[in-house]
Amino acid sequence: MPAFTSYRIALKSPHVAQATLDGMSERTNVSVTRRSAGLPYTVVALLRVETARTSTNTVRRLAPMAVAALLDVARAPLPTDYDERLDLPQVHAYNVLRALFRDAALAPAMLPHVPEGLELALDGYESARYAHRVC
Repeated sequence: MPAFTSYRIALKSPHVAQATLDGMSERTNVSVTRRSAGLPYTVVALLRVETARTSTNTVRRLAPMAVAALLDVARAPLPTDYDERLDLPQVHAYNVLRALFRDAALAPAMLPHVPEGLELALDGYESARYAHRVC
């Protein structure tokens, strides 16, 4: 990818990331069996752009903002009127967080969030919803 194109993407990435995270808060029937249908890798790519353009002295703002938003969504109470055919926003958040924690390039940005991620993963095993337990 030419440097100019990646720079333009980097400038837009905070807005795109926020729109992606905002869109995740609705129940959809897009990907009930597809691990959020590419959403995790979209967020990983956006955070990687910021990581690639920042020096070691620059504070990464997008990763902490994204992780905080994802943790909020993942911790939200599950609805009582749940339809198994629809994806829960909490499931999307779990899937995105899993992709972020697995990505080696994002490891330094994700390291401070490991305790919260571990706690969330362990809490998910106790969920009453199958889709939530198997994330």
